[in-house]
Amino acid sequence: MDERDVRLVQDSLQRAGARGVHVVRFFYAHLFGARPDLRRLFPAELGEQHERLLNALVHVIDHLDAPGTLSYLERLGRDHRRYGITRSDYLSVGRSLIASIAEHTPRTWNEDTERAWTNVYTLAMNTMLAAVQRDNAAGIPASWRATVVSRRLDRTGHTVVLQAVPDQSYPFCAGQYAAVHHPELRGIWRPYSLVRPDDDASRGEVELHVARTPDGSLSTLLCDQASPGHTLTLSAPAGDGWCAQDEAPLTVIAAGTGWAPARAIVAEQLRRCPSRTIDVHVVARSRDHFYDRQRLAGLESRHRQLTCHWWYPPDPRRVRGFHDQFQQRLAEGPCLADRHVYVAGPPALVSTTIQTLEQRNAPRSLTHDPLLSTRQDQRSATHAERVLDPPQPRWINPSLHRIG
Repeated sequence: MDERDVRLVQDSLQRAGARGVHVVRFFYAHLFGARPDLRRLFPAELGEQHERLLNALVHVIDHLDAPGTLSYLERLGRDHRRYGITRSDYLSVGRSLIASIAEHTPRTWNEDTERAWTNVYTLAMNTMLAAVQRDNAAGIPASWRATVVSRRLDRTGHTVVLQAVPDQSYPFCAGQYAAVHHPELRGIWRPYSLVRPDDDASRGEVELHVARTPDGSLSTLLCDQASPGHTLTLSAPAGDGWCAQDEAPLTVIAAGTGWAPARAIVAEQLRRCPSRTIDVHVVARSRDHFYDRQRLAGLESRHRQLTCHWWYPPDPRRVRGFHDQFQQRLAEGPCLADRHVYVAGPPALVSTTIQTLEQRNAPRSLTHDPLLSTRQDQRSATHAERVLDPPQPRWINPSLHRIG
């Protein structure tokens, strides 16, 4: 990738970033004005989508010259296979994106910057499409239909465990996740970690652990309505699985539905490396929030090398103070230098726990759940579709915005 193009794109995005939400609103208004048929791919309300798009764009642009950027773009392309997006759709997205950046950096936008954005976007688009073509050639489905066969809601009504049977073989690694869609919620997909229900899931069942989130339309629907016979759609598995090549001890720290990937990893290690010592620390806001306690207790009773620790505040109203106490106990606990550590759960706990462990003594390896959050709780007050009659972009050279 041309260094000058990278610098021009990064500089212009930094300037446009000062008006972040306006950049995204203009983008959607421009895109849906030119391609109203693409509106069906997006949720009815675009509030969350503003931040998602901007975060993804900033991540890619900030890491254009990083070694793993092309791999990230390939994963992004595969992740979008489930939408059935074509090359023509990507071209439309690119034109609207460049139009929005140009609109919000009028003083510095010039022909060189326009060419740089066109070159960078074309490279990104071609990388994503190449990954899609490879998966298509390999016969990998873009998505799977899965029928719910069992449902278990915890006593708090906060977390539901669903078991579903995909319509085709659905291989995944411990620690991976899938985006899940319900047919009643157009354009809404949310990531949930994947677990096998048991060692001999003869029908190929997968298990999803879903925590109810504030204003979360999909999590609320799954907690309240999903029942045997309902059909969900699963994306291809994503994220990196966890596996250690040695037999060093493993410490797992899991909070909330972070227990889902943690349980998958623990079960996998108990099968693959029976001699490995495993310590599991499960954290919850109250005793009743240990929604999978019987399963973990059963694992502990059958495997002598597995030790479980349960952490919860005596008073559920003092969660903040308990969080600080838990971090202090970790800092004062046994040395972890000879151990692998895996952390999963809410973003705040994962981030703080990683800092605590790294500041005290770096473990042999420290891995955190790739799925830090299922959604953003923040919502914009207005949406892209409310931006009526957007101004036309001021192209410096009309021939340059012919992407592809």
